[in-house]
Amino acid sequence: MPDRPTFDARLADAFERYVHAAPVGVDAMAMTTAASVAALPRRSDWSSARLLLAAGLLLAGLIAASFVATGGHPLGLFTVTAPSPVTSPVHQTSPAPTLAGGAPAWEAIYVRTDPIDSASIDVVAVRPDGEERLLRRIGTAIKGSDLLLSPTSGRGSENGWLALGTTSFRDSFHGAWVLFDLAHPSRESRIVPSDGELTARWSSDGLFAVAGNPCCWKVEILDPRTGASTDLGKIGLFGGGPSIVWARDGSGILDFGRLMPAQGGKDIDVDPDLLFADRRVGAGFRAIDICSPDQTYNLCPSATEARVRVTNSKGTKTDWFVSRNPNEQPVGAIFANDGRSLLVTLDRVSGQRHTAVIGRMDNPGHFLQLGMFDLPPGAWGPELGQVDPSDSIYSLWYLEGSTDNPQSVMGPLLHADGTISPAPRGTFAGYVSGQLAESWPALGEFGPPQSASPQP
Repeated sequence: MPDRPTFDARLADAFERYVHAAPVGVDAMAMTTAASVAALPRRSDWSSARLLLAAGLLLAGLIAASFVATGGHPLGLFTVTAPSPVTSPVHQTSPAPTLAGGAPAWEAIYVRTDPIDSASIDVVAVRPDGEERLLRRIGTAIKGSDLLLSPTSGRGSENGWLALGTTSFRDSFHGAWVLFDLAHPSRESRIVPSDGELTARWSSDGLFAVAGNPCCWKVEILDPRTGASTDLGKIGLFGGGPSIVWARDGSGILDFGRLMPAQGGKDIDVDPDLLFADRRVGAGFRAIDICSPDQTYNLCPSATEARVRVTNSKGTKTDWFVSRNPNEQPVGAIFANDGRSLLVTLDRVSGQRHTAVIGRMDNPGHFLQLGMFDLPPGAWGPELGQVDPSDSIYSLWYLEGSTDNPQSVMGPLLHADGTISPAPRGTFAGYVSGQLAESWPALGEFGPPQSASPQP
């Protein structure tokens, strides 16, 4: 099984990779971001959610019918199942880890199939310089179950927990997330059953939120340290994925333009300065649209040139980037870490060659180029993947093959200093403090990476 989700899975919602805009990151269990062909509209606003809402409700109905027909039980996301060698309830809180000195500001967590044993998943920590070390090796089989842990479904929390999704031989609506404490390998893991799971995300303070069907995007939150859970009820999730979008401070989840508090209750207004963990959403619920006159569904009907448009919480629309060159088109945009500036991806075409250009915009009309990469011959559709917390390292993806059956390819890492390095092998799971990551026990020392992308 490849470490990268299929193109079809990534195509499900135009930007969600952070996807963001025509790579708008889809939120399938097997991925962390998603992409779309360049011709599709790249969008992250609520209009796309409304367009897909009817289809989502229809899907929920079909799932529910299947659920009843198969004699399923009521959805209970946080009932710990047994027996399993990887899970049983835990009721004590994790002791605070000892932080290591001299570590980098952050490290990335990747999961991948073990190169020697395909029935095992390796969890690795990767430093900004590319060196990595093996943290854990986890068997894919779950005793007493037809579920297998998936190496393409990692979700890492900032405080050191890792959630791995599962695949099932039974049907696509039967699965679970298994939660591991990376700081304490001897600690028993926890299974979170999920019938028809759509999306799952960690908060910055270590709460795990899952939205499941057939309960029409009913969201439940689990604290894996204590076992406590909170039922938030039905949430108006973001985008067409759909996606759980946490406030960056962990205070709540985006619910149709308002905020559902993490402890439950009534929605509250979004503060104009509130930041979000998902970079498709800016401070105070700003949103981004990629507009192109040749799109089937044109987000900017009066526009004669492709552009990047930002809508603030009051509905005011501002064009940040307008393409005056037909051979240089915006294909993606996300918010920078400050929730206000933009990181924009351009597709620059010369003859048959495509060049991906990444730039930062602190103000409308001011594009500062940060990095660029010439795609291989025949490649097209570049998109921005993950961006590190300092906004200085950018993962790149692109498409190869025909437009009827394109294949997604992991590109290199572009650095703000102009350098290019190979991307790590595996599926990105999340970022964590370098001091915290280097305080964890590991199965090896830092060394050269197992590269997934071609050498630049």
